[in-house]
Amino acid sequence: MEKFRKIKKGPGKSGAVLTLGIAMSGVMSHASAALIQNINYDFSGTMEWYDSSGTLLPSYVDNGVTGAFDFANETGYLQSGRPFAGYPWVIDTVAMYRYDTGVGGEQNFDFEVNNWNYYDGSLNKIGQCREVTGNNTCIAPGGTSFSQEQVVANYAFSLANENQIGLGTFWDWSVNLDMPILWVMEATGINPDGSINVFAVDTDLDGTPGAAMLTDLFPGQTAAFSGTLSAVPLPAAVWLFGSGLLGLVGVAARKKMTA
Repeated sequence: MEKFRKIKKGPGKSGAVLTLGIAMSGVMSHASAALIQNINYDFSGTMEWYDSSGTLLPSYVDNGVTGAFDFANETGYLQSGRPFAGYPWVIDTVAMYRYDTGVGGEQNFDFEVNNWNYYDGSLNKIGQCREVTGNNTCIAPGGTSFSQEQVVANYAFSLANENQIGLGTFWDWSVNLDMPILWVMEATGINPDGSINVFAVDTDLDGTPGAAMLTDLFPGQTAAFSGTLSAVPLPAAVWLFGSGLLGLVGVAARKKMTA
């Protein structure tokens, strides 16, 4: 069986291009109470692992988790150089809900499996793709229509304030691909170096941070992430270009006033 997923933002994979509108957001956007802005951040932090009874498993705690997020394009990834139970892993973010963009209150993420049959010119094949409802990342080869769509996990959650963001993610571990995980991230404050503290909200109210997994290999168990987000510096050329545009605007305004 072949697997397809259009958005994949793990290490070594190209990310979205930062546009000038986002690059200049610190100058041009309206003021917002949200700590996390629509720009790129690097992540550094910890993964905690809780079993189905809510007990923290110290042997699976990983303090070397790194990653990156593009909040403008609603993508990101987490990874670690330390294997989980002997195997490498990576988590891809493929959908986001933000309270500060008007998506507050009760929300749902449907994690879907889409299957189809197709002929590649020589063999009949079965394809499979997983996505979060609404982000439309599944594309069948040659425009082939899906033969089966099945919701494998539904996470209901609530965003309570402008510093909470719901992330629909897929976890790849060893040969097990696209296991759905919900992470509601909350930003709590800014450090002296400008980095932002974030943690996992207890979404399912079971007394542990994060949301228990519903499917695949670890039902009832929870991976919870916390750490810091550091804004990615913009290339000097982008700032120079933006400054040039602002300069042209100023010149035009002065000419208009003179006229």
